[in-house]
Amino acid sequence: MSRQVIDTFTALERQAADLWWTQEDRSVWRDELLRAKNNEALFSLKDFFGKELSIFPISMWDEDLSRCFSSHLEDSRAVRFQKILTAFPSAEQLPFLSAIALRPAFWLDDDWHSTEELLRSALQKAQWQKAPVLRFGFFTQQADILMSADLGFAGIFIYADHLDVFELQLLVELARDCRLVPVVMAADFEQLEVSLQTDAAHLALCCLRGSDFESALRFVQEAVPRIPHNCTKLLVSGAITESEAIYFHRLGVQGVFSFV
Repeated sequence: MSRQVIDTFTALERQAADLWWTQEDRSVWRDELLRAKNNEALFSLKDFFGKELSIFPISMWDEDLSRCFSSHLEDSRAVRFQKILTAFPSAEQLPFLSAIALRPAFWLDDDWHSTEELLRSALQKAQWQKAPVLRFGFFTQQADILMSADLGFAGIFIYADHLDVFELQLLVELARDCRLVPVVMAADFEQLEVSLQTDAAHLALCCLRGSDFESALRFVQEAVPRIPHNCTKLLVSGAITESEAIYFHRLGVQGVFSFV
């Protein structure tokens, strides 16, 4: 995946968030959501790491996302969504951590109302089974954090993009107020420098295959040693080989979120 594709998704997510926020005054709803979340506990992301490199799946919502990120396509959204619903393991199989990517402006889809409750039920089931689900995307807006908390996600990826340190820190703090675990994601050194100036406890580096994969790999090689010891070091990547997993782990990477 090229940087241009990432920038396109970032712009789509931003436009969708702006549309959602301007459709109506959501200030009261936001305040009520924050009060409702006040007594909820944050889960510990570090509980899901072992001695070996931990690999966590990112499930796709629909065909368009699969074409951009995944190595294979499902038959239909219904098939893919059913796999998401049944992906959460029984208590005997814990610990388990995963992420789901939703289409930008997904709530405008014709069938959103018929699948919304299924998604909420699946996320609630995951919460009961202590198998948290993060929402994956290139998010730079408060609206995405609030909506993710309302749906029942346990955490969210926040993309550093062109945000300054104050804007990024504000999003990290809002996520915590919503009882979401924030994972700050960077795709280059400029974004990494801004991310390191926040108090984010979990940092993810983009290392996606594509025309510029070699430069992305060099970025990871140089960036991982710069992440403080007390920060979780994560990658966002496609499917990786066993040798790549060993190499990344030796670099100091603790977990990989991988598109499936």
